Amino acid sequence: MFRKKGYLIICSALLFIAWNAVLIFILLGWSPGNDAGESVLPKKDPQNDEIVEKLLDVISAFEKELEAQNKILHQIQSYKSFWEELKKNGTTLRRKLDAVSNFTNIRSKLQSSGVVIPILVIACNRVTVKRCLDKLLEYRPSPELFPIIVSQDCGHSQTADVIASYGSQLTHIKQPDLSEVSVPAGHRKFQGYYKISRHYRWALNQVFNSFSYSAVIIVEDDLEVAPDFFEYFKALHPVLKSDPTLWCVSAWNDNGRDGYVDPAKTNLLYRTDFFPGLGWMLLKELWVELEPKWPASFWDDWMRHPNQRKDRSCIRPEISRTLTFGRKGVSLGQFYDKYLRFIKLNTEFVPFTRKDMSYLEKRNYDQAFEKEVYSAPLVAVEVLKNERLYGPGPFRLQYSSARDFKTLARGLGVMDDLKSGVPRAGYRGVVSFFLQGKRVYIAPPVGWTKLFSMLKECLQGYFFLGYLNLLRLVQEELEHLNEASEEINQLELQLEEERSSYRKIFTDSARKLNALSSQLGSCIEKARPYYEARRLAKEAQQETQKAALRYERAVSMHTAAREMVYVAEQGLGADKTLDQTWQEMLNHATAKVNEAEDERLRSEREHMRVTQLCQAAEAHVQTLQKSLKRTIIKSKPYFELKVQLNSILE
Repeated sequence: MFRKKGYLIICSALLFIAWNAVLIFILLGWSPGNDAGESVLPKKDPQNDEIVEKLLDVISAFEKELEAQNKILHQIQSYKSFWEELKKNGTTLRRKLDAVSNFTNIRSKLQSSGVVIPILVIACNRVTVKRCLDKLLEYRPSPELFPIIVSQDCGHSQTADVIASYGSQLTHIKQPDLSEVSVPAGHRKFQGYYKISRHYRWALNQVFNSFSYSAVIIVEDDLEVAPDFFEYFKALHPVLKSDPTLWCVSAWNDNGRDGYVDPAKTNLLYRTDFFPGLGWMLLKELWVELEPKWPASFWDDWMRHPNQRKDRSCIRPEISRTLTFGRKGVSLGQFYDKYLRFIKLNTEFVPFTRKDMSYLEKRNYDQAFEKEVYSAPLVAVEVLKNERLYGPGPFRLQYSSARDFKTLARGLGVMDDLKSGVPRAGYRGVVSFFLQGKRVYIAPPVGWTKLFSMLKECLQGYFFLGYLNLLRLVQEELEHLNEASEEINQLELQLEEERSSYRKIFTDSARKLNALSSQLGSCIEKARPYYEARRLAKEAQQETQKAALRYERAVSMHTAAREMVYVAEQGLGADKTLDQTWQEMLNHATAKVNEAEDERLRSEREHMRVTQLCQAAEAHVQTLQKSLKRTIIKSKPYFELKVQLNSILE
């Protein structure tokens, strides 16, 4: 197209020059000639000379303009490849042109956007995952900043079809191990919890290790999100990143039922010691910490244990940014009918990224929190139940033990369970909720001096449950013992058959090796030191791994023992009178610390020793490989066959 236009311009210019030349000839008075073939020149006319000079000036100006037009034409032709690429790949180049024309806007957008945070949807066999995905896609502000990854377990084809129908709007990955999980005899009915824990571990490894993201928001397939769901997590990501006393951000309020939250406080956020889950964000650094010790089941309760939480908190909202609509699942609707289906989902968009979040930093938050809670007037629960509260609030109810807390919470309709001594949605033992249009705090006394009495009650409860569990296990083992005799007889018959089969395989293997040895000759004996060194190096490597595991276990035991000493010391010092229970616990924990310290030092020395042996063995292998290269290659069939036969025999 540009080449044709160029030719047209040049031809027009030449035609114009030719026309002016003819015009000059006419003005000068040239004639073709007379009858004798002689030319006749006219007399000079001053008026004609002036016209000719003006015409020449016009022609000169036109030539300059023509030269400028030619330069423009060459520039246009130099972009020919660019425009051809635009035809072939319109979408890509269109983005480039948009990037050039709107560079300032795009740069400012990218600078304000922050890190890419994927949404990991944990799916299984619910076709209603469509409801979850539709809301995520409806409210997602940017597919580049918030890519959606759906990780599916269970192998349910109908659910897979629903997920696949979204095409390139999301990434669909499938958990490959669909086998049954080996569980203890008493946990067979909890098989689903084991599979969920396995799925979480695999999916999070994919996000952080395969996709290499630095953070992730986890959403179960039965969650519906609020309009400001993405805005909420985007604003809190830098807070989570910068505050080491935080370890997660959750969109869920366990006590967020309609009537128990302040509808006017859509932007209100809290710190909580309780891990809420149900739409939560974590960083890769936390996964690196948790993944090596990830539990086989009940991962959420495991997260709430002090060994994992380590006095870190989560951020939660006043009004939930997620709503669960899945009554059926492994929990069999345990809390759904009573609590979950009444949770209020936020419907108002809150521009969190434009708000100052520094009040959530621990030092700032704790000061304001303590002042807010303990300056509130103390009231009796009867006053609250009888709706005899006067004033705008807030008001405070006090408890001094786990039993007191459960009684108060149950009576007011707040979730009353404790996990590792922490109440749901609680922070420093305080649970905040809205009732009768007023803010109410269920709180321990100032300073929480009865913390250790609550812990003691929990420990005693755990000991009693452990005793009952032991009795149940003994009864089961006695029943198994009655069935064991018949199984032993069957196993003895199988053992004799396996021995006979082993002897036959051993004889055949020896025959094959002897035949190959005769064929290859002396190279086998020459190469044998190399293969023996390889075997020893492999064994040394295995011993190194075992020693490393023993050392890690010893360090963990030592840390746990020191924590128990700390708890016992604090408990002993909390009461003015000597408590024999705490004293016995302190003595026991101190002995455990000493034992664990000895084991840690011993395992550390052993690990260093076997590591040096492993390095020496590997160096020896490398030396032999260089010196015996030819014989190793020649004898390779013999030793490969030997390894194959040994694996069959083993």
